[in-house]
Amino acid sequence: FRPMTTIYFVRHGESESNRITQFAGSLNMPLTDKGRQQALALRPFLSQFTFDRVYSSDLSRAVETAQLVIPGCEPVQTPLLREYEMGTLCGKTHKEGLAMYGYLNSHYEVAGGESPAQVAARLRAFLAEVVQQGDERVAVFTHSGVMKTMMMLVLGMDCATSNLQSTNCNVAVFRYVQNRWTLSVWNLAGDIESESV
Repeated sequence: FRPMTTIYFVRHGESESNRITQFAGSLNMPLTDKGRQQALALRPFLSQFTFDRVYSSDLSRAVETAQLVIPGCEPVQTPLLREYEMGTLCGKTHKEGLAMYGYLNSHYEVAGGESPAQVAARLRAFLAEVVQQGDERVAVFTHSGVMKTMMMLVLGMDCATSNLQSTNCNVAVFRYVQNRWTLSVWNLAGDIESESV
């Protein structure tokens, strides 16, 4: 009998790129003071749980969020949990991005970045690793695009996530039951202000 695996996906706190509505993607962008406060505010909630393993994207905004939310934590860092590579959009404001390419809806390959299918492929590789480890409760500190892609994997890759709110320090819970991932809750905690990537 394999125990059920539960993953708590956590979006990082507000970053400098969120603050100025800039496409960050795979760029290393620091947390703002507000982002650090958001992470500290989330600490009491997640401290209710004991995690067998903690993972994070290898981008600094996710790593720092993990370290603030779970004191003494050194998360297992992996590029599989990085935000979408956004190509030539990286470093551009949303207004500049719209002027360059129009509405993108996560299809960043137009700008030399990744498509949802490419991000889904690396997320599947990560999930396979988690299942193989056999941990019962796992925390994952990552990015809005990755969390929405997880939703697409669970509900079907054609599901629309453009109107799905993924706020800073949002927590989404997924469970692996009978060889498939299921959604338990979305936006369990989070700040309602910073939605940008």
